[in-house]
Amino acid sequence: MGAWFVQDTIKLRPNLTLALGLRHELTNGWNEAHGRLSEYRVDAVTGVLLTQPAVSSSAFTANNGLRLFAPRIGLAWDLFGNGKTVLHTGIGIYYDLVDDLAMWSNKNPPINLAIQLTNTTFPFPQITRQNFASIPGSVPAPYTIQQNLKTPTIYSYNLKIEQGVGASAVLSVGYAGSHGSHEAVVFDGNTIYPLICGVSTQPYPVPSGASCPTPAGIQGQTLFYPSGLPTGTLYFGYKGAVRRNPALGTTRIYSSAGNSNYDALLIGLTERAKYGLSFKANYTWSKSLDEASDDAGAVNTASTPLNPEDIAQEYALSAYNIAQRFSFSGSYDLPVGKGKEFWPNLGRSADKFVSGWQLNTIVSIQTGLPFYTELGFSQSGNGNTAIPDRPSWNPSFSGPLYLNTPKEWYNPNAFILPAAGTYGDVSRNTLTGPPLREVDLSLLKGFTLSERMHLQFRAEAFNVLNTANFGIPNLLVLNPNGTPRSTAGQITTTSTTSRQLQFGLKVLW
Repeated sequence: MGAWFVQDTIKLRPNLTLALGLRHELTNGWNEAHGRLSEYRVDAVTGVLLTQPAVSSSAFTANNGLRLFAPRIGLAWDLFGNGKTVLHTGIGIYYDLVDDLAMWSNKNPPINLAIQLTNTTFPFPQITRQNFASIPGSVPAPYTIQQNLKTPTIYSYNLKIEQGVGASAVLSVGYAGSHGSHEAVVFDGNTIYPLICGVSTQPYPVPSGASCPTPAGIQGQTLFYPSGLPTGTLYFGYKGAVRRNPALGTTRIYSSAGNSNYDALLIGLTERAKYGLSFKANYTWSKSLDEASDDAGAVNTASTPLNPEDIAQEYALSAYNIAQRFSFSGSYDLPVGKGKEFWPNLGRSADKFVSGWQLNTIVSIQTGLPFYTELGFSQSGNGNTAIPDRPSWNPSFSGPLYLNTPKEWYNPNAFILPAAGTYGDVSRNTLTGPPLREVDLSLLKGFTLSERMHLQFRAEAFNVLNTANFGIPNLLVLNPNGTPRSTAGQITTTSTTSRQLQFGLKVLW
């Protein structure tokens, strides 16, 4: 990997400054030093994964990371030339080089081969590349990568106005936004071919004799995974539903098919130092959308798309979206001791213990994280072992969706099972979890021991109001027979600790 950049700052006028920059990044693609990379690739004609992996030194058939040019522009304008009202704006392109691929972190050849064992017999020998095909029930279950992977790219832009208030305060109002493309999405690339009900010509090569049933819930243009065929393998109760490549099992494909958007209103007030008080208050009203957030370590969203045929269908609130957030941090030097408002005439010995106290606080208030409801079993029967299946909305439900209690945060009666062989119509990340409210306090006092040595006493209280901030509710909502799970919507975790108190001494020299 390598990069170079050039930048310049131009003072167009005494109150107008323009900053320009250009960065170029490049990578030679992921390479295995001894040519041992085992890569399951997709047939260029059929779009089906090939049974035999290609063994080479590169993970890619094309390197799209050579000409990554990223211009940046910034502008600072003192609108009236008095240093009180300043406009800042900027736009830039940023890349996330894909080179050190974590899925190939095991350096033992053949690098990325995994074996899925189904109904096997024990004991079986140590699995090697030469003998795995002879082990009963063994099927390769590779984790592979899009061979023409694009580099994740972010287009970032912002606009902010800062206004001086009084002698030491600054009020800012701004907008921040971004658009991401070629972002990571991991999906099962070897699911079962679906039928599309209500069309005369099927776009997929489904088995002969497969047809759509006509129960309630199966309507025109509905994806349906066939059942009841006389031949084929049993997948989640559906006979004849054969994977696109029956010789391979579940296949995770790391792709660059994702997109994202972020928009935010930002309001801030900063008091630098006045009468011993300094603080910073910020309010954010934002919305973040994407098709996958699993790489962010989210536990409130699915790790794979519901329908790999239509990844754009997953476009919804990001797993880390926080609609509103307020934060406040402040510091106040208590006006006690010699020369201060209270007890100004203390003697030298007493003043050492009374003066120099500082009170600090951090306040955090935010709305809850989005989450989705899932079934925990494959109602669609598409063969995806990650089982991201979601329920459907209950058209007969009329009660409140949110019950807002730890025992039942949402009402599971709002959901029903979709028809067997189909996907539910509940979108990803449609529900919102509990909010967060926390206040932290600290009280500090410094003592001078010598010219170079100081002692600091600290009394700190985290979540001083002992607010119960709950975690994400149980996502599993329905049993296979369609009845609500007894644990649906239950909350068993907290997102912060209970009140914590600690005292400490720090020696500084």
